[in-house]
Amino acid sequence: MAVATTILIFDSGLGGLTVFREVAKARPDARYVYVADDAFFPYNDRGEAELVARVVPLLGELIEAHRPDLIVIACNTASTLVLPHLRGRFSVPFVGTVPAIKPACAQSITKRVTVLGTQATVSREYTRALIRDFANGSDVALVGSARLAALAEAELKGEPAADEHIAEELAPCFVDEGGRRTDTIVLACTHYPLLLDRLERLAPWPVTFIDPAPAIARRVRDLSGPAAGTEAATDHVPSARILFTSGRPPSAALGTALARFGLALPRGEVRLEASARGAKAMANETQTVRRTVQFKFTLPNADSSHLASLLKSAAPFYEAFGGRRARLLQNVDDPARFVHEIEYDTHEVIELNRQRVASDPRVQAYLQTWRTFFPGSVEIDVYQEAK
Repeated sequence: MAVATTILIFDSGLGGLTVFREVAKARPDARYVYVADDAFFPYNDRGEAELVARVVPLLGELIEAHRPDLIVIACNTASTLVLPHLRGRFSVPFVGTVPAIKPACAQSITKRVTVLGTQATVSREYTRALIRDFANGSDVALVGSARLAALAEAELKGEPAADEHIAEELAPCFVDEGGRRTDTIVLACTHYPLLLDRLERLAPWPVTFIDPAPAIARRVRDLSGPAAGTEAATDHVPSARILFTSGRPPSAALGTALARFGLALPRGEVRLEASARGAKAMANETQTVRRTVQFKFTLPNADSSHLASLLKSAAPFYEAFGGRRARLLQNVDDPARFVHEIEYDTHEVIELNRQRVASDPRVQAYLQTWRTFFPGSVEIDVYQEAK
């Protein structure tokens, strides 16, 4: 018997359920693992370096634990900021989520389109580049919502938002100027289709809302191939379960909502530890040790502003290590030589030697950010207290 394809769907929270629903229709024969990084929700409030330091090691642990054949990043913010790092680090195929600007502008009749997304998504150069490339003569407005994703999340948990709160977030999307009204709105956050019925009801005039999920499902089917046993696909119920990085059990209302999507909760206590100090999907009984990692480098023309930029950019990676202390040391005899030293606690089974530390996704993310500031090589040494 052929082994079923495993597809992992990852999101900051529950917005990816709208993507899961469409992907499961396209590949009902697959096994699904849905991971909600609710311990770090919402991603909209996080900086780029912070998200890279968070998501890359977490996905590494999920890949090791579940061995997926394909991963869907069902989050616009994570896709625009972290997806290049993931593709550069892991061999498993990734499908991302990007604002559906091209099809929206192609189908707009009035040529007035709005992109409704998180503040992080609409402020990214990536989004603006899509508009430059695919506006097709349309006037495209960018509207960043600070609250709509959280309102959608609360709705699933049995805490429906008031109409006026949703209407406030929706109102800036509607432009009526020069005899042309907005007729198409791109939902550039996977949470928003969870509120689609209410968005349509609260709209001041009829528009077409573009949900990216069907296009993502088509891409998944293209990469993974057609469903096995297509003759039975229409009535096949996919095998699917959901994991929360916080380890918190869902409420009864949320459990009911998840069941409607066909997602089963893990039996017993399944805890994926993932905190703001970095993902550590390890057993609680694993021994913790304190280590010091040193990044040694030479900067012949360094000045204080360069070094300040480096330390600022490295701060999220320091946090991702569970760092206790960080400092920058300068050689007394050769001022061009530096050591960036991070003291941190770790599980001994993760890192046994320098080679293992150097291959850690957190270290790779640190070095990638490093190279955006300075060229050259970095030597890595790892120490722990002598016993």
